[in-house]
Amino acid sequence: MPAGRHRITTVLALCKGGAPGMAEPGEPESLECNELGREIFEQLIAEHDGRCFDTQGQSTAAEFGSAIDAVHCAVAIQRAMLKKNKKLPLEEREMLRIGLHLGDVTDIDGRVAGEGVDVAIGLRALAVPGGICLSGSVFEQVKLRGHVGVEHAGDRKLPDHPDPISVYQVVEPGVEKGYLSLWAELKRRNVVRVGVAYAVVGWLLIQVADVILSTFHAPPWVMQGFIALIILGFPIALVLAWIYELTPMGLKRSDDVLRQASISWLTGRRLDGAIISLLVVAVIFLVYENYVSKGLAELGKAAPVSVAVLAFENQSTTPDNEYFADGLADELLSALGRIRELKVASRTASFYFKGKEVDLDTIASKLMVDNVLSGSVRRDGERVRVTAVLDNTVSDNLLWSETYDRNLEDILDIQSDIARAVAAAIVPVLSPESEQRINKAPTENTEAYQFYLRGRDYLRQPPEQTTLGSAIELFDRAIRLDRRFAQAYAGLCDAYIGAYDFARDPKSFENAEA
Repeated sequence: MPAGRHRITTVLALCKGGAPGMAEPGEPESLECNELGREIFEQLIAEHDGRCFDTQGQSTAAEFGSAIDAVHCAVAIQRAMLKKNKKLPLEEREMLRIGLHLGDVTDIDGRVAGEGVDVAIGLRALAVPGGICLSGSVFEQVKLRGHVGVEHAGDRKLPDHPDPISVYQVVEPGVEKGYLSLWAELKRRNVVRVGVAYAVVGWLLIQVADVILSTFHAPPWVMQGFIALIILGFPIALVLAWIYELTPMGLKRSDDVLRQASISWLTGRRLDGAIISLLVVAVIFLVYENYVSKGLAELGKAAPVSVAVLAFENQSTTPDNEYFADGLADELLSALGRIRELKVASRTASFYFKGKEVDLDTIASKLMVDNVLSGSVRRDGERVRVTAVLDNTVSDNLLWSETYDRNLEDILDIQSDIARAVAAAIVPVLSPESEQRINKAPTENTEAYQFYLRGRDYLRQPPEQTTLGSAIELFDRAIRLDRRFAQAYAGLCDAYIGAYDFARDPKSFENAEA
């Protein structure tokens, strides 16, 4: 072949690889291959119609008339080296880097040189040990007809080459794949899996510690210190996962482990299994904590006892005392509603049946309660007679009944007695807080209490200027008699707000705020 004649050919550049990882262009190449390794790749090059040239120790180059043959030869070389390495101890295994480029070359003094050789050598430096890098020109030849898996690895700048070139990696069984991104390398080294596993284990440990420490009444700083240690350990675990790799011979630095000797894929599968198991445990814990334990706690609690307070019938000789009967029933409903062990139907729902001929079973069914309190009030001057009856509609039993015939000044005591009797009849045990709420009277002034009941009666009527004004006046009189009568102040505020809604007078709103 005449010296200096240019031609287009596919150049395969090969050398022994160093430590695993993506090399950089210009990186020093390692020691030469042994005779067995050189015999393997030289034989395969010949079998794929290639011609070796410039064979100098560790570095070998070959040219092929077909880019497809060159790629097939490179894959065969890596697979043959993998087969050979499986029979050798870890410290004696060899890894090859291969780069291929289709470009211009020329023969100078019996040596092949040119752009094709330079680019192939640059791609060889980019390949990981056990890997194969292709240029874009080779990829265009094999992408449709080569039947070889190839993926784009980005554009890279090569020494002595003016522009970046597209780099492709062969993705085939027995061929190592390089990682040009930090994220991909993090995944290969199982750093991501270790981070997820650590987070799940840390969360579970915190939940367990929370239960154990609260059982022993440990001070808060113990739990805070434990959480801080777990948080500080997270970056340490990630760094250790990056630096070290688990091998059959124990922990070794990742950079010292040959790719073909690495079992990071097996470690990754084990970590995947551990993460899935831990997540299952976490889900079971969450389900138990948020549903099962709460459900068991609810089962251990007695269901709240339900009761409805119906409007008391006014049996006084004058209809004007209707307010007194309704007010007494209303206050009883409020008093029972303050007992947390009771579920009390609303006043609107209960008073809906006032004056209607409806049996107690129907009322209880409509209001969804088990117990119904009904009664009557008869007032004659300064004497008052109150009859109260508590029925259980589930068992159709009369639970309690009492008639109080006293002076009007004892009406607050009557109200408290009825509330206590009703609670005692349907609630097995009252909490001290509920007991206190029952025994606490809104006021000790009977006259102030009557003014308050009258004011509430006016508020229950359709809003008019006269009814609202009367309510305001009655609440004012109640407050003047007892400055600590909180319910009277609340009624006065409701009356002023009602007056504002009715007339839109800003002064009424200001009075409500005052």
